[in-house]
Amino acid sequence: RDAGGSGGDPPARTDGELFHVVSRGIRLSGMPAFERSEPEDVRWALVAFVRRLPKLDDAGRAALAAAEE
Repeated sequence: RDAGGSGGDPPARTDGELFHVVSRGIRLSGMPAFERSEPEDVRWALVAFVRRLPKLDDAGRAALAAAEE
């Protein structure tokens, strides 16, 4: 969902913008900041993960769910 809650695709963001959001969080939204708790390479990995999420097929989703158990 987009930030406005109306559904549809989220606004396009550059990798740098996503990194900033992951690092600094989004105030008053429940999105925490990871700048102090995760090293830079982990935050970049989160950006890559977020980019990959929309492209996951059913098998990919199942693999992620199984990894959580």
